[in-house]
Amino acid sequence: RTISFLLAVAFSFSTVSSQCSWNIGGNTLNLTPLKGELISATDNNPFGAHTYNYSICGNTAGVCSGINTMVYQGYPEPDMCHTIAQFDASINPELLTASTYMFNYDNDDY
Repeated sequence: RTISFLLAVAFSFSTVSSQCSWNIGGNTLNLTPLKGELISATDNNPFGAHTYNYSICGNTAGVCSGINTMVYQGYPEPDMCHTIAQFDASINPELLTASTYMFNYDNDDY
């Protein structure tokens, strides 16, 4: 299975860094200013809400079974979690439109 992260970008930066910046098709996606930020969401699962954390350009979303994660899923039960993905700087985004990029990570590929 593959998990994809879609990122719509409505801004640009002139400074290009390494591990959090990509040049694709003449366009630069620079997420360096967002590195370390955390995006969180909760679903409405009838058996108990799951929490999801996504860290930008790093593995700081949570620790699951001793693994630092980029995308973390937490369960209602204490000490239950799932590592959905780990950050891999070698994975390049795909340019979908002039301002939309998609990262493809193999699910459980950590």
